[in-house]
Amino acid sequence: MMELCTVHQVCYIMVMIICILGGFVLGLLFRAPVLIPATLLCAALGLVAAVAHGEAIWFVLLMALLSVVALHTGFLSGVATRLLVARVRAPRSRLAGIVQ
Repeated sequence: MMELCTVHQVCYIMVMIICILGGFVLGLLFRAPVLIPATLLCAALGLVAAVAHGEAIWFVLLMALLSVVALHTGFLSGVATRLLVARVRAPRSRLAGIVQ
């Protein structure tokens, strides 16, 4: 019987999900300068996950890079959501009533 995912793959997927959700929350709450320490932390998380499983150096670096990409993707999604919510909540202008 074939396995769908190995334990290593599940660990890597969990790291990606944590980075995406962390980036999303940061995008909702903060501005871009918060990405500097968050990027370092996320890259370290990816490095630790890959090194803990004894992967090759190229895979360790790839995991760090993918973690950072996941963080930034989540951040952009959070910023887009924040802007969309702000636009929906914004009061209509006075000209909107006159034009009708």
